[in-house]
Amino acid sequence: MKITKAKLKQIIKEEFDNWGAPQLTPEQEKVSSMIDALIGAIDEMGESNPDMTDIYIALFRALSRAGLNVKAVASMA
Repeated sequence: MKITKAKLKQIIKEEFDNWGAPQLTPEQEKVSSMIDALIGAIDEMGESNPDMTDIYIALFRALSRAGLNVKAVASMA
């Protein structure tokens, strides 16, 4: 399954927006900061690169281990 930069950015943003927590723990702050950096890096990368597929899959696996229902998020796309 190929995923475009725009699709990954949308998924990350939607998940971030759904947190809705008024106060983040230090761990959540760190994740939030890293998500912002990741979104920036994806924007700078430009065109989607099929060579990044393994990295995107690793990201989704990490999100899944953190409790994100990846299938539900994918169905929202």
